[in-house]
This record gives sequence, structure tokens and C-alpha cells, in this order.
Amino acid sequence: MVFPLLVLGLLSCGTGFIPFAHFVSIGKLEAHSGINWAVAIPGTLVALLGLFLSWYVYGKIQGEQNKNSEGGLSDRIALSLGSFYPLVKNKFYFDEIYLFVTHKIIFRYVAAPIAWFDKRVVDGTVDLSGWIARKVSDAFLSLQTGQLQTYGVWFVLGTIFTLILSVATYMSLLGFGAYIK
Repeated sequence: MVFPLLVLGLLSCGTGFIPFAHFVSIGKLEAHSGINWAVAIPGTLVALLGLFLSWYVYGKIQGEQNKNSEGGLSDRIALSLGSFYPLVKNKFYFDEIYLFVTHKIIFRYVAAPIAWFDKRVVDGTVDLSGWIARKVSDAFLSLQTGQLQTYGVWFVLGTIFTLILSVATYMSLLGFGAYIK
């Protein structure tokens, strides 16, 4: 695992010198002023100091003493911090608070009612529309017999109904509506 991380780290250091702004940009190319040393140097020094301190506290073998044994520098630091150390070690219990809030409050009092509404009301409405479509199709199933004679009768009856409706509409537009009633 160390070798892939070293390769990725070296490649990321090298890609910082590639001028990607010349290859990819939106609109006009902005003027590049170079590295802001007032930001880069303190940031790099703090990162190096953190690496050195972590090596000194956790990675350095002091004499014949193993770094995992009791009484090392990291154990002395933990003891000197007192009750603050478990608080920091457990990340101020944010994970436990998050789990409590999400599982005991949000899931129970927000997500569960929404899931009930979705299952009962939304899914019930969709199931009802499917049931209605199935019943309507069952009613029309008897009309589709496959016999050409039946289709001919329905065609003639529909044509007669359309003609009667058209004549009645035309006569009411001409003022003969009183005679139709």
C-alpha cells in the first residue's frame, strides 16, 4: 500500500507544474501571478511540523522501548490531558450524536411517517388506478369478439348515432331547436 501512495504523491507533486489553465478555461484566460509565498510557506511549514510531531510522538522508538508499550511519549501525553483525551479520541462523540439523531429521531419521527404515507397512500393510489384499468379492460373485453360481423354492427350503430347528433346540432343552430324537444 505504501508504494501506490508514493507513486500518487510524486505524480501529484509533478502535476502542480503543468499549466492546466492554458488547456482548460472558461472565457478569457486570466493573468497568472505565480505562487503566493505568504500562503505557501507557512502552510508547508505547518504540514511538515505536523508530520515531524506525529513521527516523534508515535513513530520514534526511544531506546529499547517499543512504541506500542506502556509508558511511551504518546501515553504520557494522553495522561497529561486527563479527561480531555477521551473526548478528543472519540471525536467529541459526534458519531454517536449523529447516529442518535438520525436513527432515533429522524428515522422514527420523519422517515417512518413518510414511508407509511408512500406505502399506503401513494402505492395505494397507483394500485387503485391499475385495478380500475383492469376492470375497464375486462368490460371492453366482451366487446372484442374477433367477429367481423360484430364490428360491422358497432360501426353502423356509431355512424347512425353520429349522424343523429350532427343533424340535431345543425337544426338547433338554425333555430329549429324548439321542434326537436
